[in-house]
Amino acid sequence: MKRKERKTKALYSEEIIHRAKILDMLIKKKITQTQAAKELGLKSDRQIRNLLKKYQKEDHRISSLVYTRRGQPWNKVNTVIREKVKEIKIKHPNFTNPHIA
Repeated sequence: MKRKERKTKALYSEEIIHRAKILDMLIKKKITQTQAAKELGLKSDRQIRNLLKKYQKEDHRISSLVYTRRGQPWNKVNTVIREKVKEIKIKHPNFTNPHIA
């Protein structure tokens, strides 16, 4: 058992492990959703429900709590799409659509 704990701690941050412990307590009904939200520093119960749903869907795996897009900008457009938009803008300079401009 000690080996698994060491391996888990090496792979995941303390924050993720703490989050999993809080969600486990919530599942066992030792704390309420509001208490869990306060403990994790979340603003609403809805965020806890979404986390809990994701955690339960993945069979209580800690890996389900890790943010998968870490290090990637949320608003970056793919370069292929960007080039296609530039081509359309050059082909049709008078076309005014705020979604393309």
